[in-house]
Amino acid sequence: MRPCRRGSGRTAAIRTSPPDGWPFVVAFVLTFEVVLWRTVLVGVYVSERGVKIRHVTRTRVVPWNRVTRVWAGQAAGFDAWQIWVSTSDPDRDVETPIWRRQAWTWRRHWTLHRNRVYLSPDEFAATLAALRSGQAVSP
Repeated sequence: MRPCRRGSGRTAAIRTSPPDGWPFVVAFVLTFEVVLWRTVLVGVYVSERGVKIRHVTRTRVVPWNRVTRVWAGQAAGFDAWQIWVSTSDPDRDVETPIWRRQAWTWRRHWTLHRNRVYLSPDEFAATLAALRSGQAVSP
């Protein structure tokens, strides 16, 4: 303790250790950064080996030899279209975060679902065609 002002009789405490809640603050900041980074990376990535489908909470890599088709269909539980990837072994349909933007509802969906990539109808069709062509030329 040291005096605040000479002659005032008051003292001020100087803290030499970090506050007690610092582990919580560090954990919160790190979690926020990871979620932010995962949100930025949401999308579909294509390589010679396969398709990588990234959501905020999960990343799935599907090799081209397991992709049976790439198609556009109804989004699960929503009145919107999205790109799907059908796989074999196991036989399932995998949803992608690529959605077709509808002119009259895109703002409402954007505010509710920030973990989606919304494309105009032309961009959506081009993306679907590119994914299909990647599937066709794969070994």
